Amino acid sequence: MAEEDDPLAYSSGIQSVHTDVHTGCAMIEEVISNWPAKNEIQQRMFVANGKVTLDVIAAMQSSTA
Repeated sequence: MAEEDDPLAYSSGIQSVHTDVHTGCAMIEEVISNWPAKNEIQQRMFVANGKVTLDVIAAMQSSTA
């Protein structure tokens, strides 16, 4: 899914994934094992976006407010 006014779909992302827990964990482990060790490379790969959050984090933030 992408925003309507984003013709290059830079705002796109996966809305949901249907898989079993073992496959989900394997996907996470693959990302961890391939993540670069050098901080400078990590910073080039990861860009924070204040509009994007995990449901768990959002729930924790709203419960402490």
